[in-house]
Amino acid sequence: MSEKLFNKISIIGFGFIGSSIARLIKAKSLANEIICGDINPEICEKAINLELADKAYTNISQAVRDCDLVILSIPAGAIKTIAEIISPHLKKNAIITDTSPVKQAIIKDISKFIPSDVNFVPAHPIIDKVFLTSNTDLGVFDNSWCIITPLMHTELKAIEKVSLLWDKFGSKIEIMSPEHHDKIFAITSHLPHLIAYSMVKTIAGLEDDIRAEIAKYSALDFQNITKAASSNTIIWRDIFLNNKEELLDILQEFTQSLTSLQTAIKNSDIDMLEKIKKSTNPKL
Repeated sequence: MSEKLFNKISIIGFGFIGSSIARLIKAKSLANEIICGDINPEICEKAINLELADKAYTNISQAVRDCDLVILSIPAGAIKTIAEIISPHLKKNAIITDTSPVKQAIIKDISKFIPSDVNFVPAHPIIDKVFLTSNTDLGVFDNSWCIITPLMHTELKAIEKVSLLWDKFGSKIEIMSPEHHDKIFAITSHLPHLIAYSMVKTIAGLEDDIRAEIAKYSALDFQNITKAASSNTIIWRDIFLNNKEELLDILQEFTQSLTSLQTAIKNSDIDMLEKIKKSTNPKL
């Protein structure tokens, strides 16, 4: 048996991200064995039938035994419970990583339970291919960022192995602090989703004929907003609640900017509207 990056990998949560990871590990021969851990027996059965996993368990404790790497690909709100469940069953010197878009709250929850002889390497893969509906594309992570937010005591070797895994998937690696990560993604991802939900909720209250015309004449940008609003409810509920402080801070600033625009429009204040517009010219 040829040497692989890992001997045995457990992926907890076989949703879009988890199954995509499994598919890539198989395709690129990065592990000798892949274990699926999911509380849904139908998903476990599907993982076996599609040959994405060598074994599958609804018993999450059993799914992590003797694994060199455990990948938690589950909603942020479930992380604490799963970490407590798997903690006594983790292999010495194993590595745990995750795929959550929130880092500070996740680190706090996991650190309570992970043994001192296990390394936790928090990670956040970002999919640039917006609104993918299929994970059969082996290029799902190509040229996209994977943000890694290691803890102070995390062994360098563990960070390097997780980084190499994502590099093999085609991702670009960036290291940053958990605090900086949560601030950046509150602005670039979490707030836009909140705005999308608010817009769609507003439209839902309009008359049927108006909604029909909105659907008929909507441009691509608007269609993307509605697609964002249709994203997984549980996942985004947990993201909002687990990055609450950063999100509320940027939401307050956004609300103030929106109020300024509202006032300028109401007062037909041409100078103010031009001033606001000039101040928002993108400099990225």
